[in-house]
Amino acid sequence: MRKLLSYYLLAGIIALISCNMNTAKIKLIKSASISYFPSGSTIEIFDDVLYIVGDDASEILLLDKDYNTLNKSEDRPEIKRISKDEKIDLEASTIIHREGKPFLLIVGSGSKENREKLVMLPLPYSKNSLPDTIDNSAFIKQLKETGIDEVNLEGVASTKEAIIFANRANIKNPINHLIFTASSFPDTAASSSAIIRKLILPNNKTIAGISGLAYDAGNDLLLFTASTEATESTYDDGEIGDSYIGYIKNISTQNKEEIVPDGFINLSKSDKSFKGEKIESVCIESVIGNNYVLHLVSDNDKGATRLFKINFAIMRE
Repeated sequence: MRKLLSYYLLAGIIALISCNMNTAKIKLIKSASISYFPSGSTIEIFDDVLYIVGDDASEILLLDKDYNTLNKSEDRPEIKRISKDEKIDLEASTIIHREGKPFLLIVGSGSKENREKLVMLPLPYSKNSLPDTIDNSAFIKQLKETGIDEVNLEGVASTKEAIIFANRANIKNPINHLIFTASSFPDTAASSSAIIRKLILPNNKTIAGISGLAYDAGNDLLLFTASTEATESTYDDGEIGDSYIGYIKNISTQNKEEIVPDGFINLSKSDKSFKGEKIESVCIESVIGNNYVLHLVSDNDKGATRLFKINFAIMRE
């Protein structure tokens, strides 16, 4: 009986938040297809340069804010794809600082043993930049031992107090998780304790899996992207459905076991350009009050990458 009451209580909460999630306005500023760059999975910005990583791309892509390529000539052939079995499956990125120096931290999904990797890239990027690959297996093992049945890290964000990871849900494992660990990660990855929270998204016909994170320190706001995909696996792709963008206010003070977002918006309903696109990640170009200029990256599972620049305005209560 207790389990039944808990189920109906949770169902009621989901129904309530489903009715009050369209709390922001979205305007598409620009969109561009990057045909030569495969499988865009994460996007970050540093000194007005966009850093784009593909989960099976053999190189990193640098663009300006208008999506002009900075590290590729026009006559260069398409960037080589790494096979599915061999790829590290780099799915998330954020900027961290060590001894006053900036680095791009890029995170492997952890869904297979060879994907339990991290990459640290010194910024700003140059041809002489030497990335450092770090074993992340101890942290992945800890997650499996403390409540994550299937690890599939798809988002990461850095705050002053913590590094936040997002673990993506699928049909078989329908719960998304936010994972909070020390801001000293990955230096202390083997010894860092992880705090795991469930992220409760509005009910959909298909499970929406979280796909990317970005953090705004000024508003203590965590932005996230999510998408629906008909798959029961952390390994296989599925039919692409709708994509979403959401946000959580006061993320640094969230201490409940279940976190409910303050907003969750269907991108396809905001602009038809998002139809059929699997949004993989988000980064913040600028913030003025509650108005954000954001960049989104999408992957259509066929080797192409598309970028979207949007204005995202959170409505005041």
